[in-house]
Amino acid sequence: MKAKSFNLSAQGASHIKKNKECQDASVSYFDEEIAIAVVCDGHGGDDYMRSAVGSKLAAAVAEKNIRNFLKAMTKDQFFNDTEKVLKNLEASIINGWNEAIYMHFTANPFSQEELVGVSEKAKKRYVQDGRIESAYGTTMIAVAMTHEFWFGIHIGDGKCVAVNPEGKFVQPIPWDPKCFLNATTSICDSDALERFRHFYSDKLPIAVFAGSDGIDDCFSNNDQLYNLYKTIIYSFGTTDFEEAVNGLREYLPRLSAKGSGDDVSIAAILDLDLLPELDIVKEFDREKEKARIEENARKEVEKNEAEKRRVEEEHAKFQRANQQKTAQPSKYRHTCKFCTECGARLAYGVKFCSECGTRVAPKIDKPEQENDGIKLIDICQQHMGKKEDETEECEKYSTNGIEDSNDQIEKNAECEIILTEENSTVQIENEYIAFEE
Repeated sequence: MKAKSFNLSAQGASHIKKNKECQDASVSYFDEEIAIAVVCDGHGGDDYMRSAVGSKLAAAVAEKNIRNFLKAMTKDQFFNDTEKVLKNLEASIINGWNEAIYMHFTANPFSQEELVGVSEKAKKRYVQDGRIESAYGTTMIAVAMTHEFWFGIHIGDGKCVAVNPEGKFVQPIPWDPKCFLNATTSICDSDALERFRHFYSDKLPIAVFAGSDGIDDCFSNNDQLYNLYKTIIYSFGTTDFEEAVNGLREYLPRLSAKGSGDDVSIAAILDLDLLPELDIVKEFDREKEKARIEENARKEVEKNEAEKRRVEEEHAKFQRANQQKTAQPSKYRHTCKFCTECGARLAYGVKFCSECGTRVAPKIDKPEQENDGIKLIDICQQHMGKKEDETEECEKYSTNGIEDSNDQIEKNAECEIILTEENSTVQIENEYIAFEE
């Protein structure tokens, strides 16, 4: 057996919001011969104003007394009269706790501030009667293991869960029916020795957990609680011990925040030699691998869907741009419709005049001026095929100063230029040269 133990306690999410101290306490111990794990949960009511101290003292007393008990106990002595030796152990823990809290009270009497929220009944018991046990009240779960036997003792709520070599989860310590909802038995009760329950066996578990009720209340049933312990077993069975402890330490506050909101504590004893061989660890590996494959497949589908949407958006964007480009008129249009040598009409795209053979170099005129949204072009009468018998040189007319698209432009020659917004044409000597805005 290579048994190790650990313990972790975390302040509850609701206690953090209320600036209330953590009332849970836990402790653990192990060496080559024994392993011990203890969890104590101090009561949270106003009458139990020192339960945080009480839980710490109870955990320390239990660990010390159990260690001394195991060092002096042989297997034969233990099984010779197990009920008696366990009752003696429980009694020694109760007595040790009472001594510890009275020593603490002697050094730290109740202050007026502490008694402000205490009920009159409890105040009378504490101040007048001198019975201060309830102020330090706490529950307790303690488990211990040797190479030859193991046992657990329990008073109050919380749960002890053991995992046998077959991987079955059980709660070996009998439940106390007096622990219901917010009611619980306590080490501070006058009949605490009778309220202690215990379990023992020579069949060693592979793992045994002690959890405060803050852990239990995070889950709606035992199966969900066992799933938490399965995850912990897998973590300790597949990673370094300290790494697994640190990982669980980081997780407990989140568990409280999502679950009970109460303080949470877990202490456990684990057989690290047998832990990796548990079927639940191997099944967890398979389930984890399956989950990993499913997660990768899901991410791949999401990636493909995102790429498909991107391509569709790009295609739609391209189509919109193309439609806009098609709908928009060309900025330029060939304006040379007549041969500059003979005045013959030119077909669009020809390189030589069909009448005189002059090489045609179509001139592309760019808009030089805009007026009221209409692009105007200075047109030289020389380019409009002036007849040979006309000796008067043509003048170049400008459209500068046109204020309205329907204005008529007066000029010296007989031709006139008429601009219209509707068809965007220029009429020159009854010939039309089209251009686009």
